[in-house]
Amino acid sequence: LIGCAVVLAFSYSGAATSLDNSLSALRMSVLKRAPSGTVTVVAIDPESIQAAGEWPWPRDRFAIALDNLNDAGAGMIAMDVDFSARSTLEGDAAMAAALERNNGWIALPVFLQRDLRTTNTPIADFAEFAVAASVNVELSKDGIARRYRRSFFYDDTFYPTLGAVLAGAPLNDTRPFSIDYGIDLDQIETISFEDVLNNNFDPDLVANRSILIGATALELGDNLSTPHSAALPGVFVHALGYESILQKRALITPSKIWTICLALALLALGEYFAKRTKLV
Repeated sequence: LIGCAVVLAFSYSGAATSLDNSLSALRMSVLKRAPSGTVTVVAIDPESIQAAGEWPWPRDRFAIALDNLNDAGAGMIAMDVDFSARSTLEGDAAMAAALERNNGWIALPVFLQRDLRTTNTPIADFAEFAVAASVNVELSKDGIARRYRRSFFYDDTFYPTLGAVLAGAPLNDTRPFSIDYGIDLDQIETISFEDVLNNNFDPDLVANRSILIGATALELGDNLSTPHSAALPGVFVHALGYESILQKRALITPSKIWTICLALALLALGEYFAKRTKLV
C-alpha cells in the first residue's frame, strides 16, 4: 500500500513529468539521427535584413524570391511570415501575381489566437491562391516548445501546421505529439533569403524539396525555447515538426493513467518475486 501511495503521489506531483522531460531530452541528445534531406530552410537572416536596409520588406522581394525558388524546381513552399496587413499597392500586386503563378503550392501563415476565437490570416488577395497553414506552436507549462500538431480545428475548419502541410499529413488529426529533437538541426540545409533573392544558390538544394521560409535573425524575435536551445528560430521548430512526421518520429506520450498502471504492475511484480525469494 505504501508503494502504491508513493507511485500515485509521484505521478501527480509533476515530478514524473519533469523526470520524463529530462530523460527524453537526454535521450535525444545522445541518439542523433540525420534529417531526411527533403526540406530546405530559406533564412531571413541578419545579412538579408542589412542588405534590404528596412523591415518589414516590400512585398515584391518575396514575390521575386518565390519565383526564383519555383524556377529552380521547388516543391511546396511554406512561409512563416505575417501577411495579415496590406502593404503598398505595387508590392501586394506583385506578391499576389507570384502566388497566382504557383496557385496552391505556397502555404501562408494563419495564427490562431490563444483563445481560439480570433485569427490572423493573409489578406484576401493572397489567401485566394495560397494554402492556409497554422504557425501555432504550443508551449509546455515551463515555456518549452516540446509538442507539435498536424493540424488545429477552428471555426469548423482544419488548419494544418506548416510542417504538416509540407509533409502531407492528414488534416483531421489534431492530437499533439512530441517533436524529435534528436534529428540533427545542423544537417538541415539552409539558404540565405538574400541569396535566393539574387538567384545565387545551388538549385540542388531546392529542386523537388519542401521549402520553409522564416526569420532566423534574433532582432525579429521569432524564437522559441526548446529542450536543447534557449532561443531556436521558429522556422526550425516547424522544420523539426516536418521531419518528425515524415520520419514517423511523431512521438506520442502515453497517458498518465497508463503510466501509473504500468508502475503499479511493476511494483506488484517486484513484491511477488521478493516474496518468492523469501520462501525459497
